[in-house]
Parts: sequence; C-alpha cells; structure tokens
Amino acid sequence: MLLAAGRLLPLAAVCYWLLKPSPRQPAKQPPPGVDWRARPGLHATVKEKAPATGKSYLVIGTGSVGLIIMEALVERGEKKVKGLDVVAPRRGVEGATFAVGNVTDYSSIKAACEGVDVVYLTVALIRYYERLQYQYAASHAVNVTGTGNVLRACAECGVQVLVQTSTSNVCVAPALVSTSMDESSELVGPQNSPNHYGWTKAQAETMVLAANGAPLEPAARGALQTVAVRPCSGIFGLQDNFMTEKWLELGQVQIMLPEPLIDYVYNENVAYAHLLAEAALHAERAKPPPQRRVGGEAFCITNGEPLRAADFHDAVGHYYERQTGGAFKQTYLPRRLMMALGYAVELVQRATRGRVTGDLALLTPAMFAVASLTYAFSSAKAKERLGYEPLYTLHEALQRTVYLWHTHRAGVAGAKK
Repeated sequence: MLLAAGRLLPLAAVCYWLLKPSPRQPAKQPPPGVDWRARPGLHATVKEKAPATGKSYLVIGTGSVGLIIMEALVERGEKKVKGLDVVAPRRGVEGATFAVGNVTDYSSIKAACEGVDVVYLTVALIRYYERLQYQYAASHAVNVTGTGNVLRACAECGVQVLVQTSTSNVCVAPALVSTSMDESSELVGPQNSPNHYGWTKAQAETMVLAANGAPLEPAARGALQTVAVRPCSGIFGLQDNFMTEKWLELGQVQIMLPEPLIDYVYNENVAYAHLLAEAALHAERAKPPPQRRVGGEAFCITNGEPLRAADFHDAVGHYYERQTGGAFKQTYLPRRLMMALGYAVELVQRATRGRVTGDLALLTPAMFAVASLTYAFSSAKAKERLGYEPLYTLHEALQRTVYLWHTHRAGVAGAKK
C-alpha cells in the first residue's frame, strides 16, 4: 500500500504542476472620473486636423480600422469613397460604396484603383499563431504578394498616395523586444520571427516604403507617396474581432498569461493616425525633397499607456459591469497545461497539414511566443511629424468600446424584432 502511494506521489506532483492556474493578479482600479464623452471625437478632430480634399479614395480592407477610416472620410466631406474586401463589410457606411475583390488578384485590384487618388491599404492576414513551413504560403500571398499587387496598381493607375497599415509585429521577436522600442528598432527576419505574420508584414512594409517616389503613369501624375502606420500593439475597439468583442459577447475572459506588459491601442486612434499621415503627405508635395519628412517613413502609433494583460482585462470587466449591470467573469487557466496542448496541436498540424481548426488552432507555440513577451513602443515620431496625439486615453477608449458594443448590440436586437 505504501509502495503504491509512493509511486502515485510523483504523478500527483506532475498533475498539480500542470494544472496549477496562472497566478491571479491583484485587481487594479481604473482612474476616477473617466468620461469619453468629454472628448471632441474622431470626426470633429479630423475635420480640423485633416480636412476634406475632394479626392477619390479607395480603402482596401474593410475591417475594424478600414471602416472607421471610411466613416471619417465621408464625415469630413469626401464624396468619392469606396471600400474593397473579400467579403462584404460588417456594417455599411452611408455615402460610400463597396466592392468585392482580393489583393491576391491583380486584375480586381487594378480595376478598383482606376480613377483613385488615395489608397488606404489596411488588409492583412493576421495569423500570429502560425510558424510551420507549409503555413507560410497563405500569409505571403496576402501580406507580400497582395501588397506588391497594390503597389503595381497604384503606379499603373496614377494613384498619388498610399497609406499602409503595418504592425508593431514587424519588430517583435524574443531577442529583439524591450520597453523602449520605436521606428529604429530592428525588423524581424525569417530566422527570428516567432510567426509568419511578423515576417511577411516586415517584407510588406519594406516594399511600401521603398516605393515612395516611384514614377506614376501617366507621368503627369508625378510620383507615388507612401507611408506606413504601425499600430502598437493590440488593437481594440468596436468589432475588433480578436480582443474585446469576443470577451464582451461572452461576458467573460480566459487568461493564460496575465503578467506581460504591452501597448494596447484604440482603433479610432489608429484610424486618426492614418488620416493625419495622408494629410501630411499632401502637404509635402509642395515642399522640396530635403524638407520632406513623412513620405517613405514608418510611424509607430500607441496610446502611450503600456499595461499588463491582467490590468487590461480588469478594466474591460469594470466598464462591462458598469454598462450592463451584469458580472464579468475572469478565469485563470493552467498555463503549463495550455502550452503542452499547444505543442500537441502543432504536432497534429505538422502531421496532417491543417486538420486542427477553430479556436483550438490558435493554441500554438507561435502564439505563446508572442503573448508571453513584454514590450512597448514610443509614438514620439508620429507626434512630431504628424501631430498625432491619442483622441482617447486607454480607459476612455475602453469605456467607449463597451458603450458602443452595448448600444450596437441593442440596436441589432431591436432591428430583429
């Protein structure tokens, strides 16, 4: 009996080690007096800082940031705004048109760029959880080949301005990160990038910046001006797909890694930076080359308030409970067990080339490699050259996100009655 118990003790110890949840972090109270309504907001600010131009616009990628850009363009007075994506957008934009197209199909991109003056390229395949070789082709097709197709179409159709949405992931790798990163930080490469997303976006950003000054057809249109906007690092807001939207719909969040500290940036602040970048490029056309300080440059965009993951979750829960009156549940998962499952998922993926699907497919070593990192960026360059300042603080943005989610949800429910 004692012998059997002695044999079971090591097994019990291993089970305890695997199943022990991530340590619960002490709750951090949000600052008092938070009220997003006190801010002038995106549309009013854009009318002042990046007013209407009367040009023709194409937004390629009508996700969270792309739709906000389209709405702001229409709101400031633009009459020729269209969006393009592989599927219809989640919500319409009154005063704008939409078309279905794919950046991997050059003919559809060229057709969309005809007669356009300004292109916003916000599309990306964001598979931060993939690192296996067979998975590379899909990310390369959208993020690299797709970007090349857009650049070619811009040159052949006489598009004068291209504003690209890049990502802080172009610099994010375990050996590269710190809490004082900026545009001078080293880009990831194929050997040190923890996933295909960061490496393919690094290639795309490099292509976009190198294309600044490329001649246009017809020659009378001058040269293409390009700029890359790098949101740093977790983009949240209404219909953000990856973050707050899912948690708010469920009324809960499951936490594996509560300690890492990163930048979280609000999607309306990101869209605002894009619009400022466009305005800055127009202003540069009248300047001699030595005085141009925006074209061909990348700009890191942050909320300027790096936060631990646990504190971010606490803040989401706080504003959820204030807005809805319901409870927001936080469950701390056993990280060691989840990491072991991640390696098992990748083993199955490697053997079957993609049999694992759904949420389980996100649980991979590549995902953990990024999610476990602490890092933060500075947006000082964007402040100096673009005039960028966050429209909303982090807590104002979270409060507004929950409010917009709640009212949008109520509106959709009301429309179904």
